[in-house]
Amino acid sequence: MRIYLRNSQQILITKDSYQKQERERLEAVYDREILAGQVVEMEGQLKEGEKKLEDLQEEYKQIEYGLRKEKEEKEKIEKKLKEVELQENTLENLVERANTIVDENRAI
Repeated sequence: MRIYLRNSQQILITKDSYQKQERERLEAVYDREILAGQVVEMEGQLKEGEKKLEDLQEEYKQIEYGLRKEKEEKEKIEKKLKEVELQENTLENLVERANTIVDENRAI
């Protein structure tokens, strides 16, 4: 079968050519639909990945904040410990002096 122009009776396209072009067009449409579906799926995966990344970044910030707080607490405890050790040394020195004075007084 051939498609003719009415007035000039010229062949525009043969039936086989038309069917081939139509088949190619439908395949192209089908391929585009598949690709569009894949793009939508990839966008969803990307959004999931971005959400996971945001969650991990938030978790990291919280851990970092906790570590900073623990470090500050450790520094406070170490400072207190040094103060206690200094007071202990001072107390030991005072006790030692007092014992020396007592021993000297006993000797007299």
